[in-house]
Amino acid sequence: MIERIDHVAIAVHAIDASLPYYRDELRLVLVHDEVLPEIGVRLAYLDAGNTMVQLVEPIADGPVATFLAEHGEGLHHICFAVEAIPTVLQSLAGETQARIFMGGRKRRCAFLLHRPNGLLTELTETRPSTEFAAGRAEGVRQ
Repeated sequence: MIERIDHVAIAVHAIDASLPYYRDELRLVLVHDEVLPEIGVRLAYLDAGNTMVQLVEPIADGPVATFLAEHGEGLHHICFAVEAIPTVLQSLAGETQARIFMGGRKRRCAFLLHRPNGLLTELTETRPSTEFAAGRAEGVRQ
């Protein structure tokens, strides 16, 4: 079901201000940087060996901006890689209503409705969607 940890996300006010620490001090390699206006974030992915560190910057009002206002910068969520999100959601009690949407790296993702231990948990598919078009995938619940 869960293949691995895909990334650990850190909410930041500004990726450009945060990136030098991760890239220059910790020597993590920036492998992907993108803006997703449809969900109001900029994402930067840094290779940390067997997982990624994802810096998440809000570019519009939304959940990440609200998180930063309430909690400040820091751990936002953990993301697990899975083969097929709908299959995993069907197997998890109470998660069939989780919304699947197009996330970073052109992959479908979903945030779980339950927050065990208070931690926000995301699922992302292991491969980019072949149905990616204009930020959405066919058949994806919105």
